Amino acid sequence: MLKTRVNGTVRPEMDAGLRRGIAAAAVLLIVCVLAVGVVSADTVTVSNFDELQNNISTFGDRTIIVSASFPITSQLTIASGNITLTTNNADRTLSRDGFTGNLFRVNSGGKLTITGFGTSNLTLDGMQISSANSLVYVSGGSFTLADGGILANNTASSDGGGVYMDGGTFTMSGGILTNNTANSDALSSGGGVYMDGGTFEMSGNAVISKNQAPNGGGVYVDGGTFTMSGGILTNNTANINNRGSGGGVYVDGGTFTMNNGIISDNEAYSYGGGVWVYDGTFTMNNGTISRNTADSGGGVAVNRGDIFRMSGGEISGNKASSTSSSAGGGGVYVLGEFTMSDGEISDNYAGNRGGGVYNSGTFNILDNGSV
Repeated sequence: MLKTRVNGTVRPEMDAGLRRGIAAAAVLLIVCVLAVGVVSADTVTVSNFDELQNNISTFGDRTIIVSASFPITSQLTIASGNITLTTNNADRTLSRDGFTGNLFRVNSGGKLTITGFGTSNLTLDGMQISSANSLVYVSGGSFTLADGGILANNTASSDGGGVYMDGGTFTMSGGILTNNTANSDALSSGGGVYMDGGTFEMSGNAVISKNQAPNGGGVYVDGGTFTMSGGILTNNTANINNRGSGGGVYVDGGTFTMNNGIISDNEAYSYGGGVWVYDGTFTMNNGTISRNTADSGGGVAVNRGDIFRMSGGEISGNKASSTSSSAGGGGVYVLGEFTMSDGEISDNYAGNRGGGVYNSGTFNILDNGSV
């Protein structure tokens, strides 16, 4: 081994091969640290409400694994940071325990994701406690419901049985919204989702089912933009105390664009078993609207001054059940403007008139439209 004199002291000099080995090990260590660093959020495990609340209140980016089912006893607010709630290898439930406020509130600057793990689900359960608020309140923030996330069994005292959006973004890339109710004793809206502005995007395996409200059994769009690129809206009801329109979707200001997906087996007492456009625009580029029921416009109903554009997709097997002289439109009931450039309307039924389309407004068929 070579020796080097330093400040009068003779020290052994490191062998060149050994130096290269240490350098290579250091590089490998740095690579490993960087690889681990790809996961930017900390990961913690919680088994009770206090632990969950403490980890959310720190406002850091983190993934929180819920390892036990437990009640939520006060509102959890995501004011900043990116929080992902998931589970381990078993189904877990976060439920109401006499608490009637929002279980989660996502403010501007905050992000919340609820998702399962593998075949295990993470559920927010409203326990059908009466006069409660929505399960999740989006106040300008960002909320994502992904595969394995479930929002269920909530009875809201007002609008938005499952999710209430006051601006912000709701991305439903999977998961289930089911068995939620917007107050049936008042003119509340949005059994599954109520939008007061903002952006709602539905895709993938997302399911909105068995929700109910006086108006907008599945989704109520009161301003903002709802885009459906996949998923299914099914068995939702806007028929409470012999009133209600928009069994699947009620557009009351704002826009609804259907690029794909299914709207089926929904029911409304008055207009639009599948979709009711009362004040806004509905554009259907693809997808299926089928087996929905209403007095008028079993599939789709369009109010005066409003617009429905269909450039693809299928409206079939829907029913306008009323036999009154003013009712009709098994497939589509038009009081406003309906322009069809492509797609198919077939096998629909009306108790009075217009099995396919009843037109009392403006109906234009262009290009490859088929009725």
